Amino acid sequence: MWPEVESTKSANKRELKLHGAAISERIDKDGLDTSIFDLINLNLLNISDTSLKILPPQISNLTNLQTLLLFGNELIELPQCIGKLDKLKVLDVSRNKLASLPQELSELINLTTINLSNNELVSFPIQLKLTKLGQLDLSYNKLTEFPDICNEHFVNLSEVSLQNNEIVEIPDDIQQLVGLKHFNMSVNHITALPKALATISKLKDLHLSGNPISDKRLLKLIDQCRTKQVTDYVKQHGSESAKDDGKSTKNRPTKKQTTKTTVTSVHKLIVCRHIEDSSARVIYMDNVKDVRPFILCCTVRNVNLDGTNFKKFLQIQTKLHETVCDKREKSTIATHDLDKVKGGVVKFTARDPRLIGIIPLGKAKKVSAQKLYDNLKAEAEALRKEKKRNVFSGIHKYLYMLDKKETFACVEDGEGNVISLPPLTNGDLTKISPETTNVFIEVTSSTSLGDCRTTIELLLKEMLLAGFGVMENVESSEETTVLNVLNVQQVKITDLDGNLRTVYPSKTDLHFDELSNISVDRE
Repeated sequence: MWPEVESTKSANKRELKLHGAAISERIDKDGLDTSIFDLINLNLLNISDTSLKILPPQISNLTNLQTLLLFGNELIELPQCIGKLDKLKVLDVSRNKLASLPQELSELINLTTINLSNNELVSFPIQLKLTKLGQLDLSYNKLTEFPDICNEHFVNLSEVSLQNNEIVEIPDDIQQLVGLKHFNMSVNHITALPKALATISKLKDLHLSGNPISDKRLLKLIDQCRTKQVTDYVKQHGSESAKDDGKSTKNRPTKKQTTKTTVTSVHKLIVCRHIEDSSARVIYMDNVKDVRPFILCCTVRNVNLDGTNFKKFLQIQTKLHETVCDKREKSTIATHDLDKVKGGVVKFTARDPRLIGIIPLGKAKKVSAQKLYDNLKAEAEALRKEKKRNVFSGIHKYLYMLDKKETFACVEDGEGNVISLPPLTNGDLTKISPETTNVFIEVTSSTSLGDCRTTIELLLKEMLLAGFGVMENVESSEETTVLNVLNVQQVKITDLDGNLRTVYPSKTDLHFDELSNISVDRE
């Protein structure tokens, strides 16, 4: 029995978390420890970022599971018996190799959240009746048709993510998703929007960038405007329902016309620019080696954080902190408005927390890092007593990483302003906003440079796929190509004497698998 499993069993814990390279080694050698499936009282099982290829059928023994997290593995299928987990509320099987799903998903009637992003799905099970489902993420798959969710059984569905698929049409029945608030259809093959989309009264967050929309005015609105302006236009100029047989077909495309639509491709590109004199440079101080020894940085220029993009950018960072960063234990992301970073030269150092002055994110007054830490500890203790539980949330859950530390790592700009205090908080002086156009990214770690590299690479990938870069339509006589470009500039890290320690991204960085369909142009 694996020690983690034995500990969970002996303490009668309700949660079990297994992840990373060490777990992968055990799985490759002897397979998954099947005694996991004797822990019938588990409410949460997390087996993530491992080499797990097969989920044993004994999973059906865990009938009290409410949360099943299997992201970042190598699963090629889910067993049919998963339908026996009838108390399951959250299912996350993102970043695997699933090509299909069992129909038995329809038996999980208590599901509120399904995340199947970054797989190889070509279809979604039909006739599902998940009346409690609130969030569905099918992004970064190979879907060519809109999933069969537009019916009365999905009235509570408020968030649907379908970006980066090959879907060619949004059905008129979309209007049956009366609870839909957040809808992402970016980077598909959509050429027109149905008027029915504008009838969803709760829709507040609509993403459609990276589609070959034939209406040039609508395409411009999608790139520049908020959801309300887009839906108002669609209400007046959207495509008519194909079911309204009694209405005029003057503007309705015929099947013959549809077959003649120009072929459209979406080309995702990261342009990696070399260091320039104006580039930010990071000086690595020796005193940080024993505190938080690893850091990588880069800048991303000409980003688009207007409208809902800003909120989505923050959500991406939060998601990465919870997943690949392992709740900031492996790495911590900090993003800054590059134009607010003073002096050009950034310093990564460590100091006595009583001597670090920072204006924390969202605050107005400067405090010492020690006072900030003490205040947060007091807040956490007060919340613990009030809610009578030992589980902390928000910034409080990271405080333990600084327990008994004599010095804290920090990042300073060229004028000595502390802009980051990992793993706790950024400084308010350089916070990003919807008006930010150039982003300075820093990723720090206490474990390895590899963890920094994995994190920053995934962040750049998510930024590209979300359409935060430059979007252009390039038309020829036979094809329309949507260029989705993220401009990334290198940042070098040196010691105090100017000797190079590392540079990111280097020639060995930013290599993506073929499924991602991302190209890298190194200038």
